[in-house]
Amino acid sequence: MYRSDLSGSQERLLDGSTEKSGITQLRAGGKGAAFVKLVDGKSSDTKLAYMDSDGKVEQFHDQASSQFHPLPAGDALYYAHVSCRLICNPIIQDVWRRNVKTGQAEQLTMLNATTYLHSVTQDGRLGAISSNARGYYHIAVVDLYSGDLVWLTNGQVTDSNPTIAGDDRVYFIRRLKEGSFLYSAPLVRDEASKENVMEPIRHQLPKGITKVRYMEFTY
Repeated sequence: MYRSDLSGSQERLLDGSTEKSGITQLRAGGKGAAFVKLVDGKSSDTKLAYMDSDGKVEQFHDQASSQFHPLPAGDALYYAHVSCRLICNPIIQDVWRRNVKTGQAEQLTMLNATTYLHSVTQDGRLGAISSNARGYYHIAVVDLYSGDLVWLTNGQVTDSNPTIAGDDRVYFIRRLKEGSFLYSAPLVRDEASKENVMEPIRHQLPKGITKVRYMEFTY
């Protein structure tokens, strides 16, 4: 794991080759970064860890089964928890939130599907999720306090990496038969304001970029 500044200089913070556990899904937040530790290198058992700006690593959250997609935001750690380990069809994965000060954790979604949170608004009120609750992976906005949910996309598509931007739009990657493309949809806060909202639009990728596999924004 490395840190790089604008000049291009790099500093190694964590040597993965010395870790018995694998490391994946790094997300920066606050003054450090959260990431997933694969116990014995396997995704069937994971722990969430946090590294501060000095490179000190501490176990951030430990819960039965597996946790993925950590997202630190203020005093909260959002993550996806897999509740079914052995025979499970479909795989059940829901969004949870843990208060990093009190240690209290709570489940935020119950969609009986594979769901993960990828971004939250700056005020911490809304989150953007991708879930296959309706068969295909679609994008929805969830109120992180009331649990109310509004679907933004539909159809026979695969939408991922929903990122809420400062222009009140949710940007995401849409995978179609002809390739992967950058799309965005208006940020809808509740069902009442969903009427007459325009359909998602496709954005032109920068010259030289032909495929997008992952995306996140920083403010």
